[in-house]
Amino acid sequence: MYYHDNSRKITRKIIASCAALMFLFYSFAPVRASGDSPASLRHAQQLESLRLMRGVGVLSDGSTDYGLNQTPTRLQGIILLVRLLGAEKDALSLPADTPFRDLNPDDENARYVAYAWRNGITKGASDTAFHPGQNLTSRMFLTFLFRALGYNESSGDFEWGEQADFAARLGMITPETAQMIEKINLNRGDLADLSYAALTCVCKQGGTLAENLRDDGVFTDAEGVAANVLGENAGFTLDYQNNNINQNHNINHSNQENNINNNIIYVLKIMIIIISGSRPRCPGIYWAKRRLLRIL
Repeated sequence: MYYHDNSRKITRKIIASCAALMFLFYSFAPVRASGDSPASLRHAQQLESLRLMRGVGVLSDGSTDYGLNQTPTRLQGIILLVRLLGAEKDALSLPADTPFRDLNPDDENARYVAYAWRNGITKGASDTAFHPGQNLTSRMFLTFLFRALGYNESSGDFEWGEQADFAARLGMITPETAQMIEKINLNRGDLADLSYAALTCVCKQGGTLAENLRDDGVFTDAEGVAANVLGENAGFTLDYQNNNINQNHNINHSNQENNINNNIIYVLKIMIIIISGSRPRCPGIYWAKRRLLRIL
């Protein structure tokens, strides 16, 4: 009787351990990003209608390809941000003088970085390097957006590591999204969503970014109203729990989910090895091993 009860306890512990390990794998799995969801595509189109965003090519049906599923680099994030400010023409008219040695001054793209550096939007990865090919993170892009809105960490407006919380306070993202955004693998769809949300955030010097851009002649009042960044219908807060944002995620991140599932199978195999080294005559151990083998 004691032997039977003990085997049950061991079995329950093994199953609980497996469940805990699987929970940990899913808990630390990156949150799915926006990608080419209908909402992200709409935001990209609205930004383009205001001349604040451009595509990366043309699709077979003749529509603009915004590359929303692509992983952006730091350089691409700066280019998008300069366009968001309606400053592309100014940036390209200036020399590409920066302290960053990993930028080619003869490359036109370096002019975007030079403009952002002169205007305090970027400080580089170090005093002498920008790391243009490094993947852009949410912290990086949010920091670029905050500085473009006039906020700066050196003035105490926000602190590094707390960008998501500050974005929630500005109304750029929901508090729930603030808990998720640093776990995502950022893509251009996220940049479109965040950029569109930033347009209706209040700048430090007053007025929303869209209102300031309108006043600077970047787009007209009618264009702003049509894009829902001006007028009574203006306002968007990024919410990753919104179905319109999330509905294409299973397609966009199937490889990521496959990797997670492979990791879980690996853990289960380890558990079988552990069980196999346990008391072979224990009925509970034998039963647990059989159940795990069925799962695999």
